[in-house]
Amino acid sequence: MASTARTSTAATTPKEVVGPAAAYGKRATVPAATAPLNRAAVPTSLAAGTISYPEPARSMTLNECKKNMGGTAQVYIKSRFAVCTALQVTTVWAKKSGSVGTSTYYVYIRGSVPKEADRTMSFDYDVTGFTAVGTTGVAGLKIGLKGVVPMTSPSKAKPVMNKALPVTKTWPQMKAAPHYTHTLRYAPGQGMGGAPMDLVYAVYQPEITSTLPAGWVGTSPVTGKPFMFAPRWDSAPYLRNSTGAGNPANRGERPSA
Repeated sequence: MASTARTSTAATTPKEVVGPAAAYGKRATVPAATAPLNRAAVPTSLAAGTISYPEPARSMTLNECKKNMGGTAQVYIKSRFAVCTALQVTTVWAKKSGSVGTSTYYVYIRGSVPKEADRTMSFDYDVTGFTAVGTTGVAGLKIGLKGVVPMTSPSKAKPVMNKALPVTKTWPQMKAAPHYTHTLRYAPGQGMGGAPMDLVYAVYQPEITSTLPAGWVGTSPVTGKPFMFAPRWDSAPYLRNSTGAGNPANRGERPSA
């Protein structure tokens, strides 16, 4: 699982990312964890018109994200519409006389495309696993959550995000209200490839910041960046939502989250 202690040379981009977003950060050498293929839904007959495939999952529970994160994989891909990443944040609490305690919390971020006939992507942030050992200042520790878009291709395309983030709260406040949903959307007509494609690539980068209260020794604030997401929007006519189900403002599917 990604940690705030990672160096600047650590990977930030999943190995599976393609297109312009693949140039952002450093690509991982370890594949993402993936959900097992549901072969039971694929008929064995190859006669014309008889083959069908299961619908890709459009949601992921927090427990699914937790279960599949950790180990060597730092990204879990349930489907092209449901992906998650996470960050472990550990703080060593110290006075000038030496270390006196540690604290840890985890941030899980699930990227999903909940509705086929809606261009909006959702990023669900959950802050969990609050633990403290020894003498600490967690009551005054400030935790910040932020979602930024450091790259868009074409660059002229402008994203629209809701105002759920950024948010900064103390450890007790965040523990009492640990869930936030941040949304991202690009309006149609801003992409490359002309009207038939209208293709937009983006990088969505979660950022988690910890700020020490006064009186404690250490670097502050510290910002951790878990693996980024690489959403893209496409209005190609072969996609099921190429027309927006009658609402042109929603036309375009997202081949991946």
